Amino acid sequence: TREVAIKENSFSPNTEEYAYFQWYLALYYQYSIDQEKTLQAYEKAIASISAESFNYSEMEIRYDYLQWLKKNNPSLYEEKRQEFLKRLTQLNLYYYQNYLVEKRPRPLSHHYNFPTEHILETAHLRSQIARFQKNLAVLDFINQIQKQLIKQKETESLITESMILIKRYFLIDFLVCYIGSHHDQYKTWKLVYSSHELKNIPPDLYENIRSCFTTQKPRLVNDLVAHYMRLFFPQYYSVMYFPLFVEGKEIGCIFFANRKKENAFSEETFQTIQLAIQQINTMLENIIYAELLRHTAQTDMLTGCANRFALQNRLTEEEERAKRSPDYNFSVVFTDMDNFKYYNDHFGHSIGDAILEEIAAFLSKNIRKIDLIGRFGGDEFVIVLPETNHQKALLFFRRLYRKLEEENFFQKLFEKYFDHTSIPPEKKLSISAGIADYRQAGSLEKLLEYADIALYESKKQGKNKATAYKEK
Repeated sequence: TREVAIKENSFSPNTEEYAYFQWYLALYYQYSIDQEKTLQAYEKAIASISAESFNYSEMEIRYDYLQWLKKNNPSLYEEKRQEFLKRLTQLNLYYYQNYLVEKRPRPLSHHYNFPTEHILETAHLRSQIARFQKNLAVLDFINQIQKQLIKQKETESLITESMILIKRYFLIDFLVCYIGSHHDQYKTWKLVYSSHELKNIPPDLYENIRSCFTTQKPRLVNDLVAHYMRLFFPQYYSVMYFPLFVEGKEIGCIFFANRKKENAFSEETFQTIQLAIQQINTMLENIIYAELLRHTAQTDMLTGCANRFALQNRLTEEEERAKRSPDYNFSVVFTDMDNFKYYNDHFGHSIGDAILEEIAAFLSKNIRKIDLIGRFGGDEFVIVLPETNHQKALLFFRRLYRKLEEENFFQKLFEKYFDHTSIPPEKKLSISAGIADYRQAGSLEKLLEYADIALYESKKQGKNKATAYKEK
Protein backbone atom coordinates (compact mmCIF):
# COMPACT_ATOMS: atom_id res chain seq x y z
CA THR A 1 0.00 0.00 0.00
CA ARG A 2 2.85 2.37 0.88
CA GLU A 3 4.53 1.60 -2.44
CA VAL A 4 1.34 2.36 -4.36
CA ALA A 5 0.89 5.64 -2.43
CA ILE A 6 4.43 6.67 -3.34
CA LYS A 7 3.81 5.92 -7.02
CA GLU A 8 0.45 7.73 -6.91
CA ASN A 9 2.19 10.87 -5.67
CA SER A 10 4.32 10.81 -8.82
CA PHE A 11 1.32 12.06 -10.82
CA SER A 12 -0.64 15.31 -10.78
CA PRO A 13 -4.37 14.68 -10.14
CA ASN A 14 -6.84 15.32 -12.98
CA THR A 15 -4.30 14.51 -15.67
CA GLU A 16 -4.37 11.88 -18.36
CA GLU A 17 -1.39 10.00 -16.89
CA TYR A 18 -3.01 9.91 -13.45
CA ALA A 19 -6.20 8.48 -14.99
CA TYR A 20 -4.25 5.73 -16.75
CA PHE A 21 -2.38 4.98 -13.52
CA GLN A 22 -5.64 4.54 -11.61
CA TRP A 23 -7.08 2.43 -14.43
CA TYR A 24 -4.16 0.03 -14.36
CA LEU A 25 -4.28 0.08 -10.59
CA ALA A 26 -7.93 -1.04 -10.79
CA LEU A 27 -6.86 -3.92 -13.04
CA TYR A 28 -4.19 -4.85 -10.53
CA TYR A 29 -6.68 -4.79 -7.62
CA GLN A 30 -9.04 -6.98 -9.63
CA TYR A 31 -6.27 -9.53 -9.88
CA SER A 32 -5.74 -9.20 -6.12
CA ILE A 33 -9.51 -9.57 -5.55
CA ASP A 34 -9.78 -6.29 -3.62
CA GLN A 35 -13.18 -4.94 -4.63
CA GLU A 36 -13.14 -1.79 -2.49
CA LYS A 37 -9.81 -0.60 -3.86
CA THR A 38 -10.84 -1.60 -7.39
CA LEU A 39 -13.95 0.56 -7.04
CA GLN A 40 -11.96 3.51 -5.70
CA ALA A 41 -9.37 3.25 -8.47
CA TYR A 42 -12.02 3.21 -11.23
CA GLU A 43 -13.81 6.22 -9.71
CA LYS A 44 -10.55 8.16 -9.51
CA ALA A 45 -9.66 7.22 -13.09
CA ILE A 46 -13.04 8.40 -14.44
CA ALA A 47 -12.99 11.62 -12.40
CA SER A 48 -9.51 12.41 -13.66
CA ILE A 49 -9.97 11.57 -17.35
CA SER A 50 -13.29 13.48 -17.58
CA ALA A 51 -11.81 16.58 -15.92
CA GLU A 52 -9.60 17.30 -18.96
CA SER A 53 -10.74 18.03 -22.51
CA PHE A 54 -12.69 15.17 -24.06
CA ASN A 55 -10.69 11.94 -24.46
CA TYR A 56 -12.03 8.75 -26.02
CA SER A 57 -10.12 6.75 -23.40
CA GLU A 58 -12.77 7.91 -20.93
CA MET A 59 -15.28 5.74 -22.80
CA GLU A 60 -12.93 2.75 -22.60
CA ILE A 61 -12.39 3.18 -18.85
CA ARG A 62 -16.11 3.60 -18.18
CA TYR A 63 -16.98 0.54 -20.26
CA ASP A 64 -14.30 -1.52 -18.54
CA TYR A 65 -15.65 -0.35 -15.16
CA LEU A 66 -19.22 -1.39 -16.09
CA GLN A 67 -18.12 -4.86 -17.15
CA TRP A 68 -16.41 -5.35 -13.81
CA LEU A 69 -19.44 -4.02 -11.87
CA LYS A 70 -21.83 -6.28 -13.76
CA LYS A 71 -19.98 -9.30 -12.46
CA ASN A 72 -18.84 -8.13 -9.03
CA ASN A 73 -21.28 -5.42 -7.85
CA PRO A 74 -24.67 -5.78 -9.62
CA SER A 75 -26.39 -3.39 -7.19
CA LEU A 76 -24.14 -0.50 -8.35
CA TYR A 77 -24.07 -1.58 -12.00
CA GLU A 78 -27.40 -0.04 -13.06
CA GLU A 79 -26.61 3.31 -11.38
CA LYS A 80 -23.25 3.58 -13.16
CA ARG A 81 -24.80 2.38 -16.42
CA GLN A 82 -27.33 5.24 -16.33
CA GLU A 83 -24.51 7.64 -15.48
CA PHE A 84 -22.57 6.38 -18.52
CA LEU A 85 -25.62 6.76 -20.78
CA LYS A 86 -26.13 10.33 -19.57
CA ARG A 87 -22.50 11.13 -20.30
CA LEU A 88 -22.76 9.63 -23.80
CA THR A 89 -25.86 11.73 -24.47
CA GLN A 90 -24.05 14.88 -23.32
CA LEU A 91 -21.23 14.15 -25.76
CA ASN A 92 -23.51 12.95 -28.60
CA LEU A 93 -21.56 9.67 -28.69
CA TYR A 94 -24.46 7.40 -29.60
CA TYR A 95 -22.11 4.82 -31.10
CA TYR A 96 -20.98 3.69 -27.63
CA GLN A 97 -24.57 3.30 -26.45
CA ASN A 98 -24.82 0.23 -28.68
CA TYR A 99 -22.39 -1.53 -26.38
CA LEU A 100 -24.84 -1.16 -23.49
CA VAL A 101 -27.91 -2.56 -25.29
CA GLU A 102 -26.55 -5.17 -27.71
CA LYS A 103 -27.15 -8.82 -26.97
CA ARG A 104 -23.56 -9.46 -27.89
CA PRO A 105 -21.42 -7.27 -25.65
CA ARG A 106 -18.21 -5.70 -26.83
CA PRO A 107 -15.17 -7.95 -26.08
CA LEU A 108 -13.57 -7.25 -22.72
CA SER A 109 -10.17 -5.61 -22.54
CA HIS A 110 -7.34 -7.96 -21.58
CA HIS A 111 -6.56 -7.73 -17.87
CA TYR A 112 -2.87 -8.26 -17.74
CA ASN A 113 -1.15 -9.75 -14.72
CA PHE A 114 1.71 -7.36 -13.94
CA PRO A 115 3.53 -6.56 -10.68
CA THR A 116 3.04 -3.21 -8.95
CA GLU A 117 6.44 -1.87 -9.92
CA HIS A 118 5.31 -1.86 -13.58
CA ILE A 119 2.09 0.09 -13.04
CA LEU A 120 3.84 3.46 -13.03
CA GLU A 121 5.82 2.69 -16.19
CA THR A 122 2.71 1.28 -17.89
CA ALA A 123 0.68 4.41 -17.10
CA HIS A 124 3.45 6.63 -18.49
CA LEU A 125 3.69 4.44 -21.58
CA ARG A 126 -0.08 4.44 -22.11
CA SER A 127 -0.12 8.22 -21.85
CA GLN A 128 2.69 8.50 -24.41
CA ILE A 129 0.86 6.10 -26.73
CA ALA A 130 -2.34 8.15 -26.34
CA ARG A 131 -0.49 11.34 -27.29
CA PHE A 132 1.09 9.54 -30.23
CA GLN A 133 -2.36 8.33 -31.33
CA LYS A 134 -3.69 11.88 -31.10
CA ASN A 135 -0.86 13.09 -33.32
CA LEU A 136 -1.60 10.30 -35.78
CA ALA A 137 -5.28 11.28 -35.77
CA VAL A 138 -4.33 14.89 -36.54
CA LEU A 139 -2.04 13.76 -39.38
CA ASP A 140 -4.77 11.51 -40.74
CA PHE A 141 -7.27 14.38 -40.59
CA ILE A 142 -4.90 16.77 -42.40
CA ASN A 143 -4.15 14.08 -44.98
CA GLN A 144 -7.88 13.52 -45.61
CA ILE A 145 -8.42 17.28 -45.95
CA GLN A 146 -5.61 17.49 -48.53
CA LYS A 147 -7.06 14.58 -50.52
CA GLN A 148 -10.47 16.22 -50.50
CA LEU A 149 -9.14 19.63 -51.53
CA ILE A 150 -7.37 18.27 -54.60
CA LYS A 151 -10.69 16.99 -56.00
CA GLN A 152 -12.62 20.26 -55.73
CA LYS A 153 -12.93 22.77 -58.56
CA GLU A 154 -15.77 24.98 -57.28
CA THR A 155 -16.12 27.13 -54.18
CA GLU A 156 -19.31 25.60 -52.79
CA SER A 157 -18.22 21.98 -53.26
CA LEU A 158 -14.83 22.79 -51.71
CA ILE A 159 -16.46 24.26 -48.59
CA THR A 160 -19.19 21.63 -48.33
CA GLU A 161 -16.89 18.60 -48.56
CA SER A 162 -14.31 20.16 -46.22
CA MET A 163 -16.90 21.03 -43.56
CA ILE A 164 -18.42 17.54 -43.69
CA LEU A 165 -14.94 16.10 -43.11
CA ILE A 166 -14.27 18.43 -40.17
CA LYS A 167 -17.57 17.42 -38.54
CA ARG A 168 -16.63 13.78 -38.95
CA TYR A 169 -13.41 14.24 -36.97
CA PHE A 170 -14.53 16.68 -34.26
CA LEU A 171 -17.44 17.10 -31.86
CA ILE A 172 -19.21 20.13 -33.37
CA ASP A 173 -22.83 21.10 -32.69
CA PHE A 174 -23.11 23.96 -35.16
CA LEU A 175 -21.10 25.08 -38.18
CA VAL A 176 -21.65 27.74 -40.85
CA CYS A 177 -19.56 29.24 -43.63
CA TYR A 178 -20.15 32.61 -45.30
CA ILE A 179 -18.35 33.79 -48.44
CA GLY A 180 -18.70 37.02 -50.42
CA SER A 181 -18.57 37.75 -54.14
CA HIS A 182 -16.13 39.76 -56.21
CA HIS A 183 -19.14 41.51 -57.79
CA ASP A 184 -19.49 43.75 -54.72
CA GLN A 185 -15.86 43.55 -53.58
CA TYR A 186 -16.78 40.91 -50.95
CA LYS A 187 -18.69 43.45 -48.85
CA THR A 188 -21.70 41.19 -48.35
CA TRP A 189 -21.25 37.51 -47.53
CA LYS A 190 -23.75 34.78 -48.33
CA LEU A 191 -24.27 31.44 -46.63
CA VAL A 192 -22.57 28.64 -48.60
CA TYR A 193 -22.68 25.88 -45.96
CA SER A 194 -24.59 25.14 -42.76
CA SER A 195 -24.72 22.05 -40.57
CA HIS A 196 -28.38 22.93 -39.87
CA GLU A 197 -31.40 23.73 -42.01
CA LEU A 198 -31.90 27.41 -42.78
CA LYS A 199 -34.96 27.62 -40.52
CA ASN A 200 -32.84 26.52 -37.54
CA ILE A 201 -30.19 29.23 -38.00
CA PRO A 202 -30.67 32.26 -35.73
CA PRO A 203 -31.91 35.11 -37.98
CA ASP A 204 -29.36 37.57 -36.60
CA LEU A 205 -26.40 35.16 -36.68
CA TYR A 206 -24.73 36.75 -39.72
CA GLU A 207 -24.93 40.28 -38.29
CA ASN A 208 -23.69 39.09 -34.89
CA ILE A 209 -20.71 37.30 -36.41
CA ARG A 210 -19.75 40.35 -38.49
CA SER A 211 -20.06 42.70 -35.50
CA CYS A 212 -18.22 40.48 -32.97
CA PHE A 213 -15.24 39.34 -35.01
CA THR A 214 -13.69 42.47 -36.51
CA THR A 215 -9.96 41.81 -35.99
CA GLN A 216 -9.68 39.55 -39.07
CA LYS A 217 -7.86 36.95 -36.95
CA PRO A 218 -8.82 33.40 -35.93
CA ARG A 219 -10.34 33.36 -32.49
CA LEU A 220 -11.34 30.80 -29.84
CA VAL A 221 -13.73 31.61 -26.99
CA ASN A 222 -14.05 28.38 -25.02
CA ASP A 223 -16.27 29.78 -22.25
CA LEU A 224 -18.97 32.31 -23.15
CA VAL A 225 -20.65 32.27 -19.74
CA ALA A 226 -18.91 35.42 -18.45
CA HIS A 227 -17.92 36.78 -21.87
CA TYR A 228 -19.53 39.79 -23.57
CA MET A 229 -20.22 37.65 -26.67
CA ARG A 230 -22.77 35.73 -24.60
CA LEU A 231 -25.20 38.55 -25.49
CA PHE A 232 -24.76 37.73 -29.18
CA PHE A 233 -24.57 33.92 -28.96
CA PRO A 234 -26.72 33.02 -25.90
CA GLN A 235 -27.40 29.48 -27.09
CA TYR A 236 -23.72 28.48 -27.20
CA TYR A 237 -21.05 27.76 -24.60
CA SER A 238 -17.99 27.76 -26.85
CA VAL A 239 -17.27 29.27 -30.30
CA MET A 240 -14.46 29.41 -32.87
CA TYR A 241 -14.08 31.91 -35.72
CA PHE A 242 -11.79 31.59 -38.75
CA PRO A 243 -11.65 34.37 -41.38
CA LEU A 244 -11.04 33.55 -45.05
CA PHE A 245 -8.83 35.74 -47.23
CA VAL A 246 -7.95 36.45 -50.85
CA GLU A 247 -4.87 38.63 -51.36
CA GLY A 248 -5.10 39.81 -47.76
CA LYS A 249 -8.75 40.87 -48.06
CA GLU A 250 -11.30 39.16 -45.80
CA ILE A 251 -13.87 37.52 -48.08
CA GLY A 252 -15.76 35.31 -45.64
CA CYS A 253 -15.55 33.19 -42.51
CA ILE A 254 -16.15 29.79 -40.94
CA PHE A 255 -17.91 29.78 -37.57
CA PHE A 256 -18.06 26.82 -35.15
CA ALA A 257 -20.14 26.54 -31.97
CA ASN A 258 -20.85 24.00 -29.24
CA ARG A 259 -23.72 24.28 -26.78
CA LYS A 260 -22.47 22.31 -23.78
CA LYS A 261 -19.61 22.81 -21.38
CA GLU A 262 -18.59 19.17 -21.81
CA ASN A 263 -17.98 19.81 -25.52
CA ALA A 264 -16.15 23.14 -25.17
CA PHE A 265 -13.49 23.58 -27.85
CA SER A 266 -9.95 23.05 -26.59
CA GLU A 267 -6.86 24.93 -27.70
CA GLU A 268 -5.64 21.70 -29.30
CA THR A 269 -8.83 21.41 -31.41
CA PHE A 270 -8.57 25.09 -32.33
CA GLN A 271 -4.96 24.71 -33.53
CA THR A 272 -5.74 21.56 -35.54
CA ILE A 273 -8.77 23.06 -37.28
CA GLN A 274 -6.84 26.28 -37.93
CA LEU A 275 -4.20 24.23 -39.76
CA ALA A 276 -6.94 22.70 -41.91
CA ILE A 277 -8.58 26.09 -42.57
CA GLN A 278 -5.24 27.46 -43.80
CA GLN A 279 -5.09 24.72 -46.43
CA ILE A 280 -8.75 25.23 -47.35
CA ASN A 281 -8.08 28.96 -47.74
CA THR A 282 -5.13 28.33 -50.08
CA MET A 283 -7.24 26.13 -52.33
CA LEU A 284 -10.14 28.60 -52.10
CA GLU A 285 -7.85 31.37 -53.37
CA ASN A 286 -6.85 29.23 -56.35
CA ILE A 287 -10.48 28.47 -57.20
CA ILE A 288 -11.50 32.14 -56.88
CA TYR A 289 -8.61 33.20 -59.13
CA ALA A 290 -9.74 30.66 -61.73
CA GLU A 291 -13.35 31.87 -61.43
CA LEU A 292 -12.22 35.47 -61.87
CA LEU A 293 -10.25 34.52 -64.99
CA ARG A 294 -13.28 32.74 -66.45
CA HIS A 295 -15.51 35.69 -65.57
CA THR A 296 -13.08 38.18 -67.15
CA ALA A 297 -12.77 36.06 -70.30
CA GLN A 298 -16.57 35.96 -70.74
CA THR A 299 -17.64 39.42 -69.54
CA ASP A 300 -17.88 42.79 -71.23
CA MET A 301 -15.85 44.97 -68.88
CA LEU A 302 -17.93 48.11 -69.45
CA THR A 303 -21.45 46.77 -68.94
CA GLY A 304 -20.88 43.55 -66.99
CA CYS A 305 -22.93 41.61 -69.57
CA ALA A 306 -21.68 38.60 -71.47
CA ASN A 307 -19.16 39.49 -74.17
CA ARG A 308 -19.24 38.37 -77.80
CA PHE A 309 -17.30 35.17 -76.99
CA ALA A 310 -19.67 34.08 -74.17
CA LEU A 311 -22.69 35.05 -76.27
CA GLN A 312 -21.54 32.87 -79.18
CA ASN A 313 -20.93 29.93 -76.81
CA ARG A 314 -24.44 30.22 -75.37
CA LEU A 315 -26.02 30.44 -78.82
CA THR A 316 -24.10 27.33 -79.88
CA GLU A 317 -25.35 25.47 -76.78
CA GLU A 318 -28.94 26.48 -77.53
CA GLU A 319 -28.60 25.37 -81.15
CA GLU A 320 -27.25 21.96 -80.10
CA ARG A 321 -30.19 21.57 -77.73
CA ALA A 322 -32.63 22.51 -80.52
CA LYS A 323 -31.03 19.94 -82.84
CA ARG A 324 -31.41 17.20 -80.20
CA SER A 325 -35.04 18.02 -79.50
CA PRO A 326 -37.35 18.95 -82.41
CA ASP A 327 -39.86 20.49 -79.94
CA TYR A 328 -37.34 22.86 -78.43
CA ASN A 329 -37.16 26.47 -79.58
CA PHE A 330 -35.38 29.64 -78.50
CA SER A 331 -35.39 33.26 -79.56
CA VAL A 332 -32.94 36.12 -79.82
CA VAL A 333 -33.72 39.80 -79.37
CA PHE A 334 -31.42 42.20 -81.22
CA THR A 335 -31.52 45.66 -79.59
CA ASP A 336 -30.06 48.96 -80.65
CA MET A 337 -30.05 52.37 -78.94
CA ASP A 338 -31.90 54.93 -81.06
CA ASN A 339 -29.87 58.14 -81.70
CA PHE A 340 -26.98 56.90 -79.55
CA LYS A 341 -24.38 58.32 -81.97
CA TYR A 342 -25.74 61.82 -81.38
CA TYR A 343 -25.01 61.58 -77.61
CA ASN A 344 -21.57 60.09 -78.15
CA ASP A 345 -20.64 62.87 -80.61
CA HIS A 346 -22.09 65.78 -78.62
CA PHE A 347 -21.39 64.79 -75.02
CA GLY A 348 -18.36 62.52 -75.30
CA HIS A 349 -17.70 58.82 -74.94
CA SER A 350 -17.75 58.91 -71.13
CA ILE A 351 -21.42 59.93 -71.21
CA GLY A 352 -22.05 57.33 -73.90
CA ASP A 353 -20.46 54.65 -71.75
CA ALA A 354 -22.55 55.70 -68.74
CA ILE A 355 -25.74 55.37 -70.82
CA LEU A 356 -24.74 51.88 -71.97
CA GLU A 357 -24.11 50.84 -68.36
CA GLU A 358 -27.55 52.09 -67.30
CA ILE A 359 -29.30 50.32 -70.20
CA ALA A 360 -27.40 47.06 -69.56
CA ALA A 361 -28.29 47.19 -65.84
CA PHE A 362 -31.99 47.72 -66.65
CA LEU A 363 -32.13 44.85 -69.15
CA SER A 364 -30.19 42.49 -66.85
CA LYS A 365 -32.57 43.24 -63.97
CA ASN A 366 -35.66 42.48 -66.06
CA ILE A 367 -34.80 39.15 -67.69
CA ARG A 368 -35.21 35.64 -66.31
CA LYS A 369 -32.40 33.69 -64.67
CA ILE A 370 -32.25 31.31 -67.64
CA ASP A 371 -31.93 34.20 -70.12
CA LEU A 372 -28.64 35.75 -71.20
CA ILE A 373 -27.86 39.29 -72.26
CA GLY A 374 -24.67 40.02 -74.17
CA ARG A 375 -23.09 43.07 -75.72
CA PHE A 376 -22.81 42.43 -79.43
CA GLY A 377 -20.87 45.56 -80.20
CA GLY A 378 -21.11 49.33 -79.70
CA ASP A 379 -24.65 50.06 -78.50
CA GLU A 380 -26.09 46.74 -79.68
CA PHE A 381 -27.18 44.07 -77.22
CA VAL A 382 -28.45 40.54 -77.87
CA ILE A 383 -30.81 38.78 -75.45
CA VAL A 384 -31.05 34.97 -75.66
CA LEU A 385 -34.45 33.62 -74.52
CA PRO A 386 -34.48 29.81 -74.06
CA GLU A 387 -37.76 27.88 -74.42
CA THR A 388 -39.36 30.90 -76.11
CA ASN A 389 -40.74 31.34 -79.64
CA HIS A 390 -40.82 34.70 -81.43
CA GLN A 391 -44.44 35.47 -80.39
CA LYS A 392 -43.66 35.05 -76.68
CA ALA A 393 -40.39 36.96 -77.12
CA LEU A 394 -42.34 39.88 -78.62
CA LEU A 395 -44.72 39.90 -75.65
CA PHE A 396 -41.72 39.83 -73.32
CA PHE A 397 -40.14 42.87 -74.93
CA ARG A 398 -43.42 44.80 -74.97
CA ARG A 399 -43.55 44.27 -71.20
CA LEU A 400 -40.06 45.77 -71.05
CA TYR A 401 -41.31 48.86 -72.88
CA ARG A 402 -44.12 49.23 -70.32
CA LYS A 403 -41.56 48.84 -67.53
CA LEU A 404 -39.44 51.60 -69.07
CA GLU A 405 -42.47 53.89 -69.06
CA GLU A 406 -43.57 52.96 -65.52
CA GLU A 407 -40.13 53.72 -64.14
CA ASN A 408 -39.67 56.87 -66.24
CA PHE A 409 -36.35 55.33 -67.17
CA PHE A 410 -35.28 57.67 -69.96
CA GLN A 411 -36.66 60.75 -68.18
CA LYS A 412 -34.50 59.96 -65.14
CA LEU A 413 -31.56 59.30 -67.46
CA PHE A 414 -31.94 62.76 -69.00
CA GLU A 415 -32.21 64.41 -65.59
CA LYS A 416 -29.10 62.61 -64.42
CA TYR A 417 -26.83 63.34 -67.39
CA PHE A 418 -28.41 66.12 -69.51
CA ASP A 419 -30.19 68.42 -67.05
CA HIS A 420 -30.68 71.98 -68.43
CA THR A 421 -29.54 70.72 -71.85
CA SER A 422 -31.72 71.18 -74.88
CA ILE A 423 -32.15 67.91 -76.82
CA PRO A 424 -33.91 68.02 -80.23
CA PRO A 425 -37.18 66.01 -80.10
CA GLU A 426 -36.05 63.80 -83.00
CA LYS A 427 -32.90 62.87 -81.03
CA LYS A 428 -34.61 61.46 -77.97
CA LEU A 429 -32.96 58.33 -76.61
CA SER A 430 -34.91 55.06 -76.94
CA ILE A 431 -34.52 51.36 -77.77
CA SER A 432 -35.48 49.48 -80.91
CA ALA A 433 -35.53 45.68 -81.09
CA GLY A 434 -35.76 42.89 -83.62
CA ILE A 435 -36.86 39.34 -82.75
CA ALA A 436 -36.54 35.92 -84.39
CA ASP A 437 -36.61 32.31 -83.22
CA TYR A 438 -34.53 29.31 -84.19
CA ARG A 439 -37.36 27.36 -85.87
CA GLN A 440 -37.89 30.28 -88.24
CA ALA A 441 -34.21 30.42 -89.16
CA GLY A 442 -32.88 26.86 -88.94
CA SER A 443 -29.32 28.02 -88.22
CA LEU A 444 -27.50 30.50 -85.98
CA GLU A 445 -26.31 32.53 -88.95
CA LYS A 446 -29.85 32.93 -90.28
CA LEU A 447 -31.21 33.55 -86.77
CA LEU A 448 -29.04 36.61 -86.21
CA GLU A 449 -29.69 37.76 -89.76
CA TYR A 450 -33.50 37.52 -89.29
CA ALA A 451 -33.33 39.35 -85.95
CA ASP A 452 -31.25 42.09 -87.63
CA ILE A 453 -33.83 42.39 -90.43
CA ALA A 454 -36.60 42.73 -87.83
CA LEU A 455 -34.54 45.41 -86.04
CA TYR A 456 -34.24 47.33 -89.31
CA GLU A 457 -38.05 47.19 -89.65
CA SER A 458 -38.42 48.69 -86.16
CA LYS A 459 -36.11 51.54 -87.14
CA LYS A 460 -37.94 52.08 -90.42
CA GLN A 461 -41.31 52.26 -88.65
CA GLY A 462 -40.25 55.13 -86.40
CA LYS A 463 -37.93 53.56 -83.81
CA ASN A 464 -38.68 52.85 -80.12
CA LYS A 465 -40.51 49.61 -80.86
CA ALA A 466 -39.97 45.83 -81.14
CA THR A 467 -40.71 43.84 -84.30
CA ALA A 468 -40.78 40.09 -84.80
CA TYR A 469 -39.41 38.66 -88.05
CA LYS A 470 -42.05 37.58 -90.54
CA GLU A 471 -41.29 35.24 -93.40
CA LYS A 472 -42.09 36.75 -96.79
